[in-house]
Parts: sequence; C-alpha cells; structure tokens
Amino acid sequence: MHFSTVTRDMEAFTASSLSSLGAAGGFPGAASPGADPYGPREPPPPPPRYDPCAAAAPGAPGPPPPPHAYPFAPAAGAATSAAAEPEGPGASCAAAAKAPVKKNAKVAGVSVQLEMKALWDEFNQLGTEMIVTKAGRRMFPTFQVKLFGMDPMADYMLLMDFVPVDDKRYRYAFHSSSWLVAGKADPATPGRVHYHPDSPAKGAQWMKQIVSFDKLKLTNNLLDDNGHIILNSMHRYQP
Repeated sequence: MHFSTVTRDMEAFTASSLSSLGAAGGFPGAASPGADPYGPREPPPPPPRYDPCAAAAPGAPGPPPPPHAYPFAPAAGAATSAAAEPEGPGASCAAAAKAPVKKNAKVAGVSVQLEMKALWDEFNQLGTEMIVTKAGRRMFPTFQVKLFGMDPMADYMLLMDFVPVDDKRYRYAFHSSSWLVAGKADPATPGRVHYHPDSPAKGAQWMKQIVSFDKLKLTNNLLDDNGHIILNSMHRYQP
C-alpha cells in the first residue's frame, strides 16, 4: 500500500511539473513544444576552402597530391610531354610557375647582336682568358653589340653584369696548355653591374650605332671603390 501510494504521488508530481514547464511564465527559458530549447543559433562557418596551389607550395599544410601528381621519368618510348606536365591539383600551379615572365612591351621585342663574333668564337675555341688586376683591367676583345627592336622614342638604360658559369676553381696546366679544375669555387664576390655611360638614352640613339662597353673594367679587389666589376681570379664567368 505504501509503495503504490508513493508511486501515485510521484507520478502526479511529475505530470504537474512537466505541464508547468510548458505553461506561460513557467521555468525560465522554457519553450513551446517543437521549438529549439537553446534559442536561435548562429549558422556554422563554411568549411575551409582547399587551395591546390597553396597545398602544392613547399612546406604548405594540407593533404599531399596523389602519387601520380609528382614529376616522373618517362618510360622507354613514352612521350616526353607527358612527363613534363604531371597531373593532379598541383599541375596547374607548376605550369604557372614555369611560365615565362611577361616582359614589358618596350623591351619584349629587343634583340642584341654581338659584334666581332668571329673573333669571339675563335677565342672561345682556344679558351678565352682575361687578365684581372687590383687596379682594374679593360676586357679584350671589347664587348660591343648592335641593338634592334627598341621603341625609338622611349628611354632605355643599358647595363652589364657577370654570372659564374659553374661552381669550380681552375688552374692553368702549362704541360698541357689547358685549364684544369682545381677545386670548389671561392665565395661569391659582391654583385655589381656596369651602367653604360650613355644611359639613359632614346631607343633611336641606341639603335643607330654600335654600342661599346669599352669603359668597363674587371678587378679582383674585394674592397674596390671605383665601381669596377669584382670577379674571382681563376674562375669562369659569362657577361
């Protein structure tokens, strides 16, 4: 008897409590049936957009491209163009990175013709050697060019720099009359450029005559303050 009476009392309390939650002025924050008890919610943020170019960049987070997206060596008889253009999300990014830089319209059509090319070719066959001194030494043969395709009314500045051909140091072998590799290259010299003294000038002026860099001097003095091009002795360079 006691158990059943208590049970009925608890059932009545539970029913009245639940009805009071749905009534007006009931439990604070109560909502009508079917409504969201937590009130209005902010929409969830959109998922992060996957950028294949960012994922293809070195060190960028994100899933790696599939195995076939990496460059591979072509099999025997396979077309080389297939190996040069891998598939996958990073392929377009790689192609964009390899795309040539678009030149300014005023220099896109400019071409340069080396003067005394026959003499330069002969020196090249024998092994061109330039003397470099601390005081500075002019080049021989003199670097002279003919320019074409410039905008006659536009202003241009001409300059020359030198880049190492390789990362080696050389020595001259008298017994064989040839240059031999003597080890790794010395530390790079301070990068300098030589501005042609007539710069700037109109394209018409540059194209009407041979342009000579006869004022340019080479030195191996790292402390040079005369504006000469600083090079390492016993190294190969290309202007």
